[in-house]
Amino acid sequence: MTFLFSKPLPDELAKSHLYRICAMNNIRVSRLLAKETKNQCPKHCNHPWTWIYTHHIMSYLSDMTPQAYRAHHTQMPLMNKWYKVYSLDAVKESTTCVYDYPQFHHHSIASTYDSKICSDCRTEDLRAFSMTYWHREHQIPGLDICPKHQTPLAKFEDDYTYYAPNPVDIEGRISDKALVMANFHPVIMRYQDIALLTLRNPKLVRFEQAHDELLSRAMDLGVCRSQTRHTGQSYIENHIGQVLYENLPRAWMAEHFSTDFLNTAFYPHEMASEEYHTKLDRLKYVGGAEPIFILLALAALFESTNDICSILFEPAADIALPQR
Repeated sequence: MTFLFSKPLPDELAKSHLYRICAMNNIRVSRLLAKETKNQCPKHCNHPWTWIYTHHIMSYLSDMTPQAYRAHHTQMPLMNKWYKVYSLDAVKESTTCVYDYPQFHHHSIASTYDSKICSDCRTEDLRAFSMTYWHREHQIPGLDICPKHQTPLAKFEDDYTYYAPNPVDIEGRISDKALVMANFHPVIMRYQDIALLTLRNPKLVRFEQAHDELLSRAMDLGVCRSQTRHTGQSYIENHIGQVLYENLPRAWMAEHFSTDFLNTAFYPHEMASEEYHTKLDRLKYVGGAEPIFILLALAALFESTNDICSILFEPAADIALPQR
């Protein structure tokens, strides 16, 4: 039986590309892809042809390097292992979640409905490719409107990318008016813009330098303070979380962090144990915070997207800002 394959479409999400190929070949379990394609394994392959290296197999079949495949079809540039995007060593799925989505909080509404579609993009895709697909840029955490059309994204549970790799006629959950309006808040817009630019320019990103500049800015604003314990040990007192809790729209926080924020009187206390609060507290350690939290904090503490880009990307990088 001939194995059917087609290369990923522009900005197609790697996960849905994988499921689309599996559907084309009636492969019900994606881990079996390696077995079904073992006769196509190159002679000088630098890794075993097994499910642990699924995205390597997909990149090879797509005539792409694994580095290019990760850079252009996964959310890895926004994840903890962002530095592995361009790794020359084989990247194992068992240790690096190449196909995952980053999330602000894994028990939020957004994490339940983490697969998103723009109806206008879907119409355009149908005309251009005679099919529809899941766009990588739509899956940016904290994004509820299409960056191209500025229209609300329809949201689905994660398994829809498996059951509907060609999502031509499915209907999902639509954000309410308050959440849509929250996406036009200046801080949220800056965050979405720099997250989008990070996905589009992963080779130019300098997260550690940007994090260092973020802490310097926070110190200047008094949001972070250097303190000394009675033992003489110094530490950083971090209030970046409080700045976000007090200034970001409640509808957006309720969607992406916790529904507790629907209560206007709710503010997490300094010793709160919630996942998002712990991750925000890690911003006081350079190299200890996740990229999406660094980007959100940069958007909150800097007033210009251009200023953020000057510290987030390589000097002299020609970065084109998203058009709104």
